[in-house]
Amino acid sequence: MTSRILEKLSCPIIGAPMAGGPSTPALAAAISNGGGLGFLASGNKDVALLVQDLRDCAQLTMGKPYGVNFFYPQPHHTDPDALDRVQQLVKKECEAVGVDQPDIPTVDYSNDFLAKREAVFIACAEGYGPTVVSSSFGCFTTEEIGQFHSVGVEAWVSVTSVREAEVALSRGVDALVVQGHEAGGHRLTWDARETPSLSSTAELCTVLHTQHPDAVLIAAGGIRTPKDVKATLATGASAVSCGSAFLLSQEAGTSSANRTMVSAGGPTLSSRAFSGRVARGIATRFSLSHPDLPCSYPELGIMMSGLRNRKGYEYCLVGERTELICPGTVQEILDYLTGE
Repeated sequence: MTSRILEKLSCPIIGAPMAGGPSTPALAAAISNGGGLGFLASGNKDVALLVQDLRDCAQLTMGKPYGVNFFYPQPHHTDPDALDRVQQLVKKECEAVGVDQPDIPTVDYSNDFLAKREAVFIACAEGYGPTVVSSSFGCFTTEEIGQFHSVGVEAWVSVTSVREAEVALSRGVDALVVQGHEAGGHRLTWDARETPSLSSTAELCTVLHTQHPDAVLIAAGGIRTPKDVKATLATGASAVSCGSAFLLSQEAGTSSANRTMVSAGGPTLSSRAFSGRVARGIATRFSLSHPDLPCSYPELGIMMSGLRNRKGYEYCLVGERTELICPGTVQEILDYLTGE
């Protein structure tokens, strides 16, 4: 396996796609213009916004490569009994602080994948498309990978275990984005009901490189310093994917509230209490108080929306060692990560 895109990069840094605001066209373009590869996050955006992001990123990168990430369709719908239990819990929390109690939302488990994929095909045909697509929460089919290849686009897949990696390799992916437990944001397990592996990024990359030495690996999770970059590349990874490291960058769309929380630091927690799917974020009273919530993604996150601006219910997804996340321009952060 080879990745023609990775081979052309002058900097082994991939900008991890961060849904919910941080991954702006400005952030993705700045990483690509700095020699790495920036990613747009399409997961929870509607198609019209995705198309505008694609156009903006293509204009800002001026021909340099960039990528776009999809949330793959979720095959396992949330159990109705679990949803009822979660709704009753959230209703009690809402009642306690005087906000409107939520109904169980109707959600699109497909994440509008087909329409977003078609938007990428159109963008490629019209000259403003990405050079890479990646999937989170699932794996492209062999047919879909072939379709991306037919328009000159590489297909990468996020994995959290050897089992997922071997399925992805059997389908012909161009690279594996290997996520360890240190990573911020959602754990990218293909089945939201599973308890994710506790393997670190380095451990998982080492195993995969040993078992599949020809596989192209991109290590994702907990990378904060030049030492981290060097150590992770030494496991056999061809590049590292950094998301949290860019949360305080000038180009990121991180909210002011979350910039304050990340800057203040503090412990992180891996829990379903943030959204209904296992995710790592800054520990809050609610997440600490409810460590064993059932799988209820994305419904829990939607039902919690009325509480998010209340203390104890904040939603700030970020990886471990927040104290090492620094503000600055993207170029300054890239220079730091690739320095001595």
